[in-house]
Amino acid sequence: WPPYSPDLNPIECASARVQSLFEKIYPNLLNSKYTGWAWRKQISNPVEHFWELLESDFFESLAKSILERIKAVIEAEG
Repeated sequence: WPPYSPDLNPIECASARVQSLFEKIYPNLLNSKYTGWAWRKQISNPVEHFWELLESDFFESLAKSILERIKAVIEAEG
């Protein structure tokens, strides 16, 4: 494993699930014609709303899974 392994980063482990859920809730935002600041303005409220929708158990499962990921790195002598 590299020194900054994504295997030990809970955000990396969650990114696929977060992206999938975001695409499901806000499909039009990803295909927006806006760019730069206009796109940032368009997406800011949905992003805040999206984070409120994530259940606390989602974050708890990320925190709990770190021990298993650490064990895997140690066993692989990473």
